[in-house]
Amino acid sequence: MRPVHFQLLTIFLLFLAGCNRANNQSASDVSIAIDTLFASHIDSLEWVVGNRKLPASNRMNAYYELAIAYRNPDFPKALENAHLGAVLAKEAKDAKMEGHMYYQMGVAYWTIGAVDSAFKYIDITIDWAQKIEDKGLEAKGDNVKSLLYKEKNMYEQALTYAFKVLAYYEQLNHTDGISAMLLNIGNIYSNVLNGELALQYYQRYEKMAEEAGNREKLASVYANYVEIYLWNEDIPTALEYALKAVEMFRELSLPYELSVALQDLALVYSAMGEHQNQLKCSEECLQIAEEFGMESRILWALNSLALTLFDLGQYAKSEATALRALETGTELGKMKRSLLWTIAKDNVMMNNHTKALEYLSKYDDHLFSYLQDDYREKASELQIKYETEKKELEIERQQTIISKQNMQRTLLAGGVAMSVVILVLLWYLLHLRNRRNSALTERNTILAEMNATKDKFFSIISHDLKNPALAQRDALLLLVQNAQAWDADTLTEYYHELLKSAEGEVELIYHLLNWAQLQTGRMNYNPTTFNLLSRIRPDLSLIRKMAENKKIKLNVQIPDDLLITADSDMIATVIRNLLTNAIKFTTHGGTVTFDVSTSGGKACLAPTYTITITDTGIGMNPDQLSTLFTLDRSKGMANEHNTGLGLVVCNELLQKHGSTLHVQSEEGKGSTFWFVIPVNTTS
Repeated sequence: MRPVHFQLLTIFLLFLAGCNRANNQSASDVSIAIDTLFASHIDSLEWVVGNRKLPASNRMNAYYELAIAYRNPDFPKALENAHLGAVLAKEAKDAKMEGHMYYQMGVAYWTIGAVDSAFKYIDITIDWAQKIEDKGLEAKGDNVKSLLYKEKNMYEQALTYAFKVLAYYEQLNHTDGISAMLLNIGNIYSNVLNGELALQYYQRYEKMAEEAGNREKLASVYANYVEIYLWNEDIPTALEYALKAVEMFRELSLPYELSVALQDLALVYSAMGEHQNQLKCSEECLQIAEEFGMESRILWALNSLALTLFDLGQYAKSEATALRALETGTELGKMKRSLLWTIAKDNVMMNNHTKALEYLSKYDDHLFSYLQDDYREKASELQIKYETEKKELEIERQQTIISKQNMQRTLLAGGVAMSVVILVLLWYLLHLRNRRNSALTERNTILAEMNATKDKFFSIISHDLKNPALAQRDALLLLVQNAQAWDADTLTEYYHELLKSAEGEVELIYHLLNWAQLQTGRMNYNPTTFNLLSRIRPDLSLIRKMAENKKIKLNVQIPDDLLITADSDMIATVIRNLLTNAIKFTTHGGTVTFDVSTSGGKACLAPTYTITITDTGIGMNPDQLSTLFTLDRSKGMANEHNTGLGLVVCNELLQKHGSTLHVQSEEGKGSTFWFVIPVNTTS
């Protein structure tokens, strides 16, 4: 037994979920309502996704928020939650949320610098957004794609996507979206050293931030101004904005942004020659990065501090700081050269020339390895250019020789060409005639088959519809004439026979309608994923009554949770016809078995479902089996009428699924019909 307080808690949480459904709240609303019961908001979200009694919409939103919450501290968990959310959205057929989950996967990869994987999922996001016509999701994907191109230094493509997203947000007058894109475009122009254009977009961003009273955005643009004014050697203005950015980030308690702003301020003090102030900024930048465990910021702070200590003449401390940066284990990239160069300079100033030469050598090796690929590529280009020019000269020489020879062969070649043209024309005319004759023969064959089918169809209509109708008319006439003379039992028996005749006629009409729809192409194939037992349960109830009337045992062996992907109406029609036939052709006291089995997928084979219907009826001989799927007549065990059209319809319905109807039968021992449906049927 669970404790009473736990049961009460569960009831309370389910009540909140019910309120959520009624008011269309998000999973965040439910998790916020229960945050006080858990250690953190993430714990409450974890509870929501783990509780399958909650609506799928709550759990999907919780997965989405967890993907965001885990993005920086735990990338694998962020990716896992986005993936699970996409699976749940697919099951719930929520296409919009599925697209947003793909977006979260792309952003998660971008956060850790996995640009290629990020590109993959963002491209999926954009394609998905276009498919479901979600312009907002497409804009978010395009924005991230712009940032990814910027990461790869492909600035033209980055600007193309950034301007596309900006135009979308301007059309909607979406202020947050517009301001974000202005900052992004300004950063791209800043990266290509176009300070004038960068400044234009930064100033538009600043104006919007001031109008909205958003101090965080103002601080961000002030930090971006610093780099622009340093390039322009406007040191006083750069200092003004650097101090503003540091002050505002400090007030807003944003440690990461504060560490970046302090680093920028250190650069300004370095340009001014105020190395003591530069030292204070670098030391505080390092202190913040270490306090909050920001590895990338620690590396930048150490590099800044090493340069500052060198400027102050504290060469031993500068060397120790640079060595510490080299030992961080972080991906150093171009910064490694800066650190090696600083250590070499420190040792030169300390007259330790051996060590200075050692680090100069390391600096050269790293620089060489960085440039080696570029040099190799340029050398390859030069070699290709040389080979191309050499070949062009050889080709030109050969063409001169060939042109002289061609003058002598022109007349002969012209005659041969004319002969070839004539032969080709003759062959084409002959081939065209043969194709036309073949097409006419094929069309005549098809028309003959269609005429035969049409004749058979009209034969069924004229015979199998006319005769029962006449018989029913005569029977009703006899009933009217003898209604007063016959007793109640005789009348009841007579009514049952009339009803049986009418049911057979109705069944024939259904078969004729289905067959006609198939032949004219009016029956569309629409596959969906559905529960097989739930879909055919009404048919099974009627068929079970038929079996009980003939004292036949009906065994149904289908898992309750069996899901298949197919056209539900077509599959239900096939199963209903096969079961009805099995009952018809089985003697009183016999057995009919309906079974579904699964075959596991192998190396190149997908898993499938095999649907089997077996009876202990009269069976069929080889001649009957050979004409089973043609429009021939047969009779059931109790003289039930059967045209054979039902099996023709069943087989054609299964062919729509890429399957076919199989049969195994022996006269006097019963029959087995089966067909195979792939687990994932595609249209």
